[in-house]
Amino acid sequence: MKSNRNFCYRSVVNVSVFATVLSLVLILTVPIGTAEAESSTLGQLSIPSLSLEATVVQVPLAYPSWDLSHLGANVGYLEGTGQSNQPGNMVIAGHSTTPQLAPSVFANLHNLHIGDEIIVSIGGSEKRYIVNSVSRVEATDLSPVMPTAHEQLTLLTCAIESFQANSASYSQRYIVVAMPA
Repeated sequence: MKSNRNFCYRSVVNVSVFATVLSLVLILTVPIGTAEAESSTLGQLSIPSLSLEATVVQVPLAYPSWDLSHLGANVGYLEGTGQSNQPGNMVIAGHSTTPQLAPSVFANLHNLHIGDEIIVSIGGSEKRYIVNSVSRVEATDLSPVMPTAHEQLTLLTCAIESFQANSASYSQRYIVVAMPA
């Protein structure tokens, strides 16, 4: 009789991967509270072309993902992603709408263009980035938060027009990738 050991292992791995993806999707689509972020303030994010100034707060990793529900009008550095001035993918997330579906801090993120400047000031150090790409991905696509071998900044938010009223969730995200200036 053939062993089911490999089948069971693959099933456990697939269930684990599915649970991780599902958790990220659910956590990113939880309606946001009106309270300001409970996390510690790290610095400022500025996007001159959008006239955007926002406080950057730390969003702790709450295995297997990040809980953005307390972000409010702030943007959040996703703990465990890259850091400024080091190789890696530094990811900052922000809400596109409030719980009442009014525009929030990253509502116009999709209006960025290649060549626009983003300024991140963390720990007394200012770093300038230049937008390299603006794209839209499915909410289940985790590639935008994956580590990179080179320094880059990734901004992400829900795509407002992908809001699904029946599930009170967003099916797509806007992703902005920027490289050091």
